[in-house]
Amino acid sequence: MLRFLSKWCPDHPELGEGDIFDWQKCYRYVYVDQGEIIGYMAQIPQSFWYGRHLRWKVREQLGWGVTLVLNMSYSDRPERKRSTIVNAFLDRLSGNHCSYAGVGVVPAIEKLYLNRGLRIRRDCVRMYVRFLNIPKMLKYSYKSVMYLPLIKIANVVFPMDKKWRYGRLDWVEQFSESMDNDWDRLLSERYDLYGARDAYFLNYKLGQPNREYHAYIHSDGGYIIFRSARRRVGDLHIIKVCDLVGSDAVRLDLLTMAMELAKNSKAYGIVALGSVVDQSVYRKAGLYISKAYPVVLPASVTENIHISFFDSDLDNLW
Repeated sequence: MLRFLSKWCPDHPELGEGDIFDWQKCYRYVYVDQGEIIGYMAQIPQSFWYGRHLRWKVREQLGWGVTLVLNMSYSDRPERKRSTIVNAFLDRLSGNHCSYAGVGVVPAIEKLYLNRGLRIRRDCVRMYVRFLNIPKMLKYSYKSVMYLPLIKIANVVFPMDKKWRYGRLDWVEQFSESMDNDWDRLLSERYDLYGARDAYFLNYKLGQPNREYHAYIHSDGGYIIFRSARRRVGDLHIIKVCDLVGSDAVRLDLLTMAMELAKNSKAYGIVALGSVVDQSVYRKAGLYISKAYPVVLPASVTENIHISFFDSDLDNLW
């Protein structure tokens, strides 16, 4: 299985890491044809809560369909084969007592989701980025060097935030259950729909093998979790803000610290994932590049959803 994942995900061989494969709590399915594994898909169940103003709604139990890997090399009709395999996976995943959801939709299979009554949302989640080493990030993003002068100017117009506002930061190795209600209150006041955050979930994520996380709690309420990420294939070194909770002022403090580390470690850039309502905070901190991130959701979920890198399997790669 791991050989299959490494072979058919040349851009993301991390999918074939045995430690992560064993660590991840999920349902796993393979598609076998004539004795050969030609497809793999996993699903991660996760609870999402509605915000304070929507607490009359029942929580959502979403099942992230993740790490879809298909070997189409032998098929003379790859589009039809892809459709057959993906639909077979979706049929199985729909029986896991949770509604199907997904992130980072591959354009080639968007129609398959729509045909099943799912919605592809591009109006609720955004990727926030700042280029520090502009040539390296342009190369990674497959963008022309013609953008280099423009981004240099934008980096001056939107400087990194350097102002420390309130309180202090305390490094933590593990989260305490005594803070669970605080995190839920902060999230419920800001978002329509968000992934449950408690010590059990956060400590599970911090325990991901082969990753070194930095977790800090702000004395005025809030926390940040980030790490230095290097991709095995290709040249990439970025700081990933994996999870961020707090008021606007607290999150600016936390982002300021993470961005200072990114600069000092000579990372090529800093990247975060968050709700559309967070755009002003990230822009003020200096992560002014903002791009819509597609999310597959049940048609019944019409509210804006908040997703960070810690949701789904988005932090398992590089």
